[in-house]
Amino acid sequence: MRFRVSEILAPTTIGTAGTETIDIKTSDVISRLVIRAEVQDKTNRPSGHLQETISKIEIVDGSEVIYELTGMMANAADFYQAGRAPFQRLTYVDDFYPRLTFNLWFGRYLWDTEWAFDPKRFNNPQIKITWDADAVLAGASDVELSVFADVFPEGTAAPVGFLMSKEVYSYAMSNDAHEYVDLPLDYDLRQLYVQARYDAQYFYTTLNGLRLNIDQGKLVPYDLDGRELEVLMCELFGFYEERVRDEIQTANAPTYITPHERVALGVLGEDDENLRGGGDDHVGGQANIISETSTNKAWLLVQGALPGGVVCMPFGRKEEPKSWLDVAGMKNLELRLLGGSFCAGADTARVAVQQARTY
Repeated sequence: MRFRVSEILAPTTIGTAGTETIDIKTSDVISRLVIRAEVQDKTNRPSGHLQETISKIEIVDGSEVIYELTGMMANAADFYQAGRAPFQRLTYVDDFYPRLTFNLWFGRYLWDTEWAFDPKRFNNPQIKITWDADAVLAGASDVELSVFADVFPEGTAAPVGFLMSKEVYSYAMSNDAHEYVDLPLDYDLRQLYVQARYDAQYFYTTLNGLRLNIDQGKLVPYDLDGRELEVLMCELFGFYEERVRDEIQTANAPTYITPHERVALGVLGEDDENLRGGGDDHVGGQANIISETSTNKAWLLVQGALPGGVVCMPFGRKEEPKSWLDVAGMKNLELRLLGGSFCAGADTARVAVQQARTY
């Protein structure tokens, strides 16, 4: 077997905040890029989820954007692609460095010979990663970054194109208000992602409607409210599972988790078992556990839906390009989103698409 993992960037300390640009120097066809980030020397409790450390991941070729998602959206897209959570060392304990993994898929599955990223088709492809560790973990001194590529042996893959994931719209949500988004029609669509995230709030009170109109409503592939979206995500994709280590406080201090809805928790205290629920539902990316005696390190086994508050709307069968949403001849593809009854003040809502870009 000559398939291999190629190192694009060896583990490199890049500081607390900034944008790192990395040349893709290999000429071999790439099935997947893997980005790892380790946050070092944290001393305080977080003010948000660790994935917010990475505010943007891009692949560019000069002024052309080939891939662009936030870290949290990239994690959700990875889950919806692979059917499982990527490796993460989610720890909010001072004596252990947290580590994140972001998998950027260019094919329908690993080693897909028909859909993959061919660097030779571009002039100067580069990866750009924007980060700010201190914004989430006060006291963080550095981030260690590394990048790997799953590459094909020369001559074994002749892809017709690659899957291109990009954010296309963002906006501030308003209670019970509609937002209209024109989606791109330059390439066929495989998946649509919408993020509606509000810490400690139910998803349906943040986003309570999603409708997709083709040519002014002549065809409507999706028309669902917030609760129906939650159920559909569970049925299509199952549950996101992760392990989180935290220092449980005697007063209610949330532990940031990735799933936003339908969360089930198992908690194992490292020092004692005097732990209980904090009285709130574990929604909106927060788990609420209280230590009844003193501060207690604990492991949380987390299972839930909607990682990062992101829903994924698939078009057709994931592995059959002919079943994806063919945009040829379309005049208009409009996404209509309805804000929930309690969404004012939520994080910026984001819309992204995964397109089948041909060479």
